[in-house]
Amino acid sequence: MRRLLLLSVLLTAPLAGCGGGAQDRADGPSRGSVTAPGIPTITAGSSSAKSSMPTRETARQFIRRWQETADDMQRTGDTSTFDGLNDASCHSCATFEKSIIHIYAAGGHVEAKPTHINWVRRSLAVKYGAEVSYRVRETAGPSRYQEKSGGSWKYLAGGTDTQILYLRRSSGAWQVVEYAQLAGSAS
Repeated sequence: MRRLLLLSVLLTAPLAGCGGGAQDRADGPSRGSVTAPGIPTITAGSSSAKSSMPTRETARQFIRRWQETADDMQRTGDTSTFDGLNDASCHSCATFEKSIIHIYAAGGHVEAKPTHINWVRRSLAVKYGAEVSYRVRETAGPSRYQEKSGGSWKYLAGGTDTQILYLRRSSGAWQVVEYAQLAGSAS
């Protein structure tokens, strides 16, 4: 929810209790980065989400790692690890990354607590060339951000919503092909 709220605000001015199945195993992701035209890629400190991943992980494990990496990206401004978890065709992923790049390039900052994953459930919906999709119920705490250095703080209340993540494997690694908030799922 925080991702979508942050995106919607910026454009107008991804684990507890989840198991993984053996059929969902895959090897690690490729690495990369995204840049917006005229805005440099920001690099910052490292985190546990950036540590080398296991040689095999389930789709559910990947989703948890993807969310941790998204949270880390918001706190640090470093988009490279998050970008490596997404397919190049993921429009929502690129839009989210560009909003973070824009904030940090302007000297802004995001303060947000980690998102709590309530559950991950396989979905029957498959599109965008994905192999599988999962519904992810998540809770985000209150957060705040500055769009530029010295700018006023903007606040997001946080809350619970359900995302749908469309996944496929590329070179043995899970990647997000697209994600979206399910309509009517926010509370």
